Amino acid sequence: MHPNLLPGSTHGATVDEVLDHVGALVPGACGVRAHGLVRGTHLLEAYARRGWRYDASDLVDGVDGLPLLSPWNGVARVPIFFEDDVHLHHGRAATWEPGLAGSRGVRVFNLHPALLALNAADLTGYRALKEALVRQNLSLSSAPPEAFAPFVHQGPGGVRALLDGLLRHLAAHPGERGGTLGALVAEARP
Repeated sequence: MHPNLLPGSTHGATVDEVLDHVGALVPGACGVRAHGLVRGTHLLEAYARRGWRYDASDLVDGVDGLPLLSPWNGVARVPIFFEDDVHLHHGRAATWEPGLAGSRGVRVFNLHPALLALNAADLTGYRALKEALVRQNLSLSSAPPEAFAPFVHQGPGGVRALLDGLLRHLAAHPGERGGTLGALVAEARP
């Protein structure tokens, strides 16, 4: 699940309110990736009280050979290898590159639904979409699909093309399988 723990969150005013809210939305959830990648010991303790098994809020942008971080309180910390908005923020091409693949360590790819819908090749269309939605008094989550259409990247590359490349790579290299974070954490536990 993806709680917004930032000040002014519509999910709640306290950590417990926010986690109760998102927990009610996804009652079978076993882990979390906080909006804004907010982290902290008090959050890990709150996740543990709810029985959640992992937190995937550690971005380590392209670092090879990453392990799962041992759970001192029962909540494993899963590092994020690739974050699409950070990739685009740095001006990197939104295309599949062999260097993104590898057999060493954990490689979690975090892709935002809005950037996938826009097939973003940079952050220009995303920013323009958000500005247009503000003018219409709409939030990103309440925007109808047609609101995205003027901002969809039509040229080569884009986040969707990058995802397609990742999926083709996984299909061609069955030893490098993909899966859910919950399954990854469960497999790693003794």
